[in-house]
Amino acid sequence: MLGAHRAVEPRKPVARKTVEIRIRVLKHQDTGLLMAVSDDLKGLLVPARTEKELEQKIPAAITEILEAQGKQVFNVTAAPDTSNELGEFAPPAFIASACLANV
Repeated sequence: MLGAHRAVEPRKPVARKTVEIRIRVLKHQDTGLLMAVSDDLKGLLVPARTEKELEQKIPAAITEILEAQGKQVFNVTAAPDTSNELGEFAPPAFIASACLANV
């Protein structure tokens, strides 16, 4: 039917939830290579030479894993975890926040 218009239904807002992911950083004794791992997100293995590089690479790695699990990911951020009471004496760590569709 020429000229017919189909009514477009407005999109329903998607409920969102934020998931916190704690990330530990391991350091290879001989090479100094860093590896970000997490007990909260199985399969997370992010290699890097510096903590700054890890901070940049972690969000993409988390997004990839969560999407492979069938989750809709809106955004992921990562920042150094400063909550450790040992401060600078603690091994490096990160906290990531993932905003997901609450299905």
